[in-house]
Amino acid sequence: MKIVAGKFKNKNIKFISDEITRPTAEVVRQALFTKLQFNFPLKNCLDLFAGSGSLGLEALSRGAEHAYFVENNKRNFDIVKENLQNFGLNFEINSFNTSLDAALIRCDALA
Repeated sequence: MKIVAGKFKNKNIKFISDEITRPTAEVVRQALFTKLQFNFPLKNCLDLFAGSGSLGLEALSRGAEHAYFVENNKRNFDIVKENLQNFGLNFEINSFNTSLDAALIRCDALA
């Protein structure tokens, strides 16, 4: 799986392939961001149930200033962390510091 467009275009996204985690498909991300590309006023992204972080990474690639990745599963949380590191992004865990590229939050998004 790869980033569709922007500064990280064609960069690989690591993900866990199992029954529980289903990464947002490239075609879905492309359709979503094609629709939003001219209407991104706050330039923040909230990637709930982040899984691999593909949605938030795509947003950052396309110009979002900050992304929040929320994931409760330990394996997926570690994959998002690894993806953020591989992309060279500045982030903190369990922080809301918007001066960084991203925040990685481990909690139940429904709670």
